[in-house]
Amino acid sequence: MNKLVDIISFHASGNVAEIVAHGNPHEVEHKLSALNPLLCESVPLTLEEIFITEMEAVGYDYNNVIF
Repeated sequence: MNKLVDIISFHASGNVAEIVAHGNPHEVEHKLSALNPLLCESVPLTLEEIFITEMEAVGYDYNNVIF
């Protein structure tokens, strides 16, 4: 099976969808444009956002970490 993009997380609110995916941002945006969205934009993540997203993807809940 050939996946369109390697999605790490997906959140939808109304007509807006937020997708975090592995890969080259230009290639991912090009592949998603095939779905004919009204707007498709790439936004770089901070190192902290990448860490949190990757940890959530494998099942860790960072909210339970006590400092």
